[in-house]
Amino acid sequence: GEEPGHDLTLIEAEALEALEAEHGIALAPAASRRNVLTRGIRLDDLVGKCFGVGEVECEGVELCEPCNDLEKPTQPGVMRGLVHRAGLRRGPRRGEHPGSGTPSPRSPPPPPEGQAPPASVQ
Repeated sequence: GEEPGHDLTLIEAEALEALEAEHGIALAPAASRRNVLTRGIRLDDLVGKCFGVGEVECEGVELCEPCNDLEKPTQPGVMRGLVHRAGLRRGPRRGEHPGSGTPSPRSPPPPPEGQAPPASVQ
């Protein structure tokens, strides 16, 4: 089975945009090897905190630092450009077994009028 915290990974759209602006490397969200792309949410701030992605209840386990497995299929410089901003690993929450794929549903708070954030902090 999968290890706790490795079943869902998130990355900020802003990190991919900074990678291109600062290093000239355009990396598509799918090529980042992360499951969820966020915008307007500082993932670093979610380590050790509960949050929701849709109806999936999550807990930020650790930062998801880049590794050789990310750079090999992309291009040199990706690892260096994403250090400390390559995303977040999420861990299982109440009523969920590691790797079971059975999340604990919860009702996220309503988004501010006219906005629909991809994740919310509890």
